[in-house]
Amino acid sequence: MNRIASMRILSRVRLPVPMALWKYYHRKLFGLHGRLLGIRTPLPPFTDYSVTADFANLMISEILEHKPSLIVEAGSGLSTIIAAYCLKQLGRGFLIALEHEKRYLELCQSAILEHGLQEYVRVVHAPLTRLKLGDREWLWYEPAFKNSVTTIDLLLVDGPPGDVQSLSRYPMLPILFDSLGEKALILMDDGARADEKDIVARWAQEYGCFDATYIASEKGSIRLQRRPSHEAEAGAPDPPVVVMTTSSESYRREVAAARAHTADYGTSQEFRKYWLGFTAESRNLRAQQLRVLGELLGGVVDTLAGWRILDVGCGDGRWLRTLVEFDARPEDMVGIDVSDVRFEIGRAKNPLVKLVQTDGLSIPFDAEHFDLATQFVCFSNIPSSALRKHTAQEMGRVLKRGGYIFWWDLRSATAPTDPGARIEPTDYFDWPIARREIGPHPRPSEALRYFPGVRFVRAFVDRLSAPATYTAALIGPKP
Repeated sequence: MNRIASMRILSRVRLPVPMALWKYYHRKLFGLHGRLLGIRTPLPPFTDYSVTADFANLMISEILEHKPSLIVEAGSGLSTIIAAYCLKQLGRGFLIALEHEKRYLELCQSAILEHGLQEYVRVVHAPLTRLKLGDREWLWYEPAFKNSVTTIDLLLVDGPPGDVQSLSRYPMLPILFDSLGEKALILMDDGARADEKDIVARWAQEYGCFDATYIASEKGSIRLQRRPSHEAEAGAPDPPVVVMTTSSESYRREVAAARAHTADYGTSQEFRKYWLGFTAESRNLRAQQLRVLGELLGGVVDTLAGWRILDVGCGDGRWLRTLVEFDARPEDMVGIDVSDVRFEIGRAKNPLVKLVQTDGLSIPFDAEHFDLATQFVCFSNIPSSALRKHTAQEMGRVLKRGGYIFWWDLRSATAPTDPGARIEPTDYFDWPIARREIGPHPRPSEALRYFPGVRFVRAFVDRLSAPATYTAALIGPKP
């Protein structure tokens, strides 16, 4: 696989408070985490050689949010026990911790038994061994443990010790890269040290599939999130090309099914009450839509003035009317739909917005015509995967270079011809993506979003919310 040697540093954050207050806050927060995790037996103490309380809080938050099936940790100790408690709380997953010194191995194994965590963690004795990577020999853990490793979802990088060699922790990614899952996460402790910064820079030259975030903390932390790869393996056969024409019988059936599925949307009292009324469901959904739309689009543009906008599956053009409130000009906006049953309503409410019925196959505009394309619960109503992919290609065709797609949709299809099929924006677009997972009500952590420590408690408080039912995403810019 061809790897692009680039890594994006997404953010750098300074400590918002004096160090003493920072430590106090995170010790108290860790105490809260401990109660929520059900830790009753005293843990080993925080020391200069263990993870710090702020890194432990970060680790807990990430494990509970991402629910890894397999964690591999370089080094063992307090962090091993904490991570295992997280897996126990989730009721799933397993941790393999690598330890090169037998005395620490025995101490950690004893603590695991004392805390009753042996179902979730195994400490492996892996002596430091000379390994050849490129033109240099490195001391790293004996890699025999890899024989029992399948797909790794999370790497915890806290070993070997920094005084073993320069760039001591560098070998972990080259050795384990081929075992990483498609959305693997890496958490590195001691990120403020020069060696750790150099390691990340070196990984950046060799791998192009991670977003790296430096997190200010007592010792500095680095979070690396793998981006899903859309590169084809060398020599792999091309996927079959689906050719769709308006004369195709299967195509006619699909478009007819889509029209029939949405035919009563304009007249159904239940539909109008849910989407247009003052029900709690409608209020909550609209509030979240507006907030996420503003957050994602507001990150790339100050105003929509002058932007040409296309809404795919527009219905009565409600969202185009909403975008007018963000300074878009009605004459710059177009809505398209395979059904015109709600166009009369839309034209009465805003006659300047152009609403066009299409054949469901082509978007009747020239290439690179629009700055922004939107779709609100459209793809989940498209009756087949082939037609969804074709629609995505057409959206990309009419979008200008540097343009964006705003996506809001259910996580599974509701079309009667393809019920329950996965609806996921990365299946259709391989551009950069910023996303949010949305439930029927705002998540509890939204009330705390301006609190500087919210990322450390988000996973806990959001467990009280309903599961996500929608995906919101800003896709782009178009390359």
